[in-house]
Amino acid sequence: MIEQIKKLKNQFTEDLERHLNDETLESLRTKYLSRRGLVTDLFNQMKQVDADLRPQVGKALNELKNHIQHAFQTAEQESKNQRSSQYKIDLTLPGRQPFIAENIR
Repeated sequence: MIEQIKKLKNQFTEDLERHLNDETLESLRTKYLSRRGLVTDLFNQMKQVDADLRPQVGKALNELKNHIQHAFQTAEQESKNQRSSQYKIDLTLPGRQPFIAENIR
């Protein structure tokens, strides 16, 4: 079970490096963290783990879930920062005066 957790963590890292735009980031979130996601499947398999190994496996699963959630938050924040830096507007500057034609003699 711990081997499956390590494989899933490596797979997630590879997937996250390949998909960094907003749409694929959301699809990755559903792939890993949704009700029928890969992490949830591992949590459902905890019933089959021996009682002696449950604390270790549970700790590893929780660390995996926290790692994935933190990685999504970080990636989301980076994409927000990229979008906001592209459209930087300084609201403290005075507005532009419209051109008003005067009577020309």
